[in-house]
Amino acid sequence: AKATKRESTKKQQGATPAAAAARRLEDDEWADFGFDPADYSIKYAGCSNVKTYSDEVAEEGEGYTVLAVNRFVAFTLCPSDTCSDDGACGSNFGEYIVPLEDYLEMFGNYKEEEMDAYCEYCAQCVYYQEYFYGNRMLEDANNGANGKGCPYYNECKGYADVCSADGDDADQGDDQQQAADYAELLACQQFDDMTDRNGNPLYVGPMCDGDGGMKVGVFTDENCYEDAGSTYDISGYIPSDALSEYVPSDCVSCRESDNFYMIIKNDEMDDDSITELCENLYSNSAKCNRYLYAAEDGSYEGYNQEANEDSVCDFIESVMGGGYD
Repeated sequence: AKATKRESTKKQQGATPAAAAARRLEDDEWADFGFDPADYSIKYAGCSNVKTYSDEVAEEGEGYTVLAVNRFVAFTLCPSDTCSDDGACGSNFGEYIVPLEDYLEMFGNYKEEEMDAYCEYCAQCVYYQEYFYGNRMLEDANNGANGKGCPYYNECKGYADVCSADGDDADQGDDQQQAADYAELLACQQFDDMTDRNGNPLYVGPMCDGDGGMKVGVFTDENCYEDAGSTYDISGYIPSDALSEYVPSDCVSCRESDNFYMIIKNDEMDDDSITELCENLYSNSAKCNRYLYAAEDGSYEGYNQEANEDSVCDFIESVMGGGYD
C-alpha cells in the first residue's frame, strides 16, 4: 500500500526526548550505531521534494529557474516488538532522512541481495527435503504425520517459479526482465520514446509524488529538476506503480536472522547480525535520535552532528511535514 504524506513527528503519540542510556554498549558491531539495531525495524515514513537555490542551475537554467530540487526519503527506526505496519512508532524511535537517489540505490541492492539469498536457501532446502526426506515423508504421511526435513519447505516449495525464468510460471521471466528494466529508472536519464512539442529530448527519473510515495516523473532537463507535470503521459511505457516495491508498508527488521533465508547466507560480506540495509541507511542518513531511548554518544558520527541535533530534527520534521519548500 502507498504511504500517505507523513505528519509532523511531534505528533507521534506525545513522544518525549530520551535521556542517554546508562548502559555502555560492549559489542563492537554496534559501534556505528550507539545502540543495538537488531532490536529495531525500519519503517518507511515518506518522500518529499525540497527546492533550494543553486548557482549551477542559475547559470544553466536560461532564466527559467534558479532552484534545484532535492528529494529526500524519511524513515524511522522503531522497536521491532511494537513496530506496526499500519501506524507510527509511538515512542522510543529515531527519525532519519537520506537523499532519494541514495535510498533507491541502497534499497535496490537490499532487494536484489534478498532475492539471491532466498533463491540460494530455497534451492538447498527443497533439494534436501525432496531427495533426502522424500521417502520418509511418504511414510509419515501414511501414518498421519507431517515431518519436514526443511523447516521452511512450505515457503520455499514454489521458489523455482520466482527464481528461474524456466520455472512453471510462464510469466515469471517477463516479470524479472520488467523488474530489471524498472531498476534502470532509479537515475535521471533521457527518454528515447518521446520528445517535447519542439522535438527536444525529455527525461525520466524518480521523484516524490506529493503524497508521501514516489513515482517515475517526466522532466525537461537532464538533471530532472524541471518537472513537466501532466503534459506528457508515459503510462503506456512505464506503469504508475513501477517504484512501488521501494515504498514498503511493512516493518523491515534490522536483525539479519529474522529473514529465514539469510540463515544460510548469513551476510557473507561481514560477520555481524545486522542487515546491510540498516547499516547503510543509518550511516548515510541525517539523524534525529532525541526520541530514541537507547541512543548514546556513539549514535552520531561526530561532535558537530550531535551538537546540531535540534536543527537536524527540526529540518526533518519540517521537510516531512510539508513545511519546507
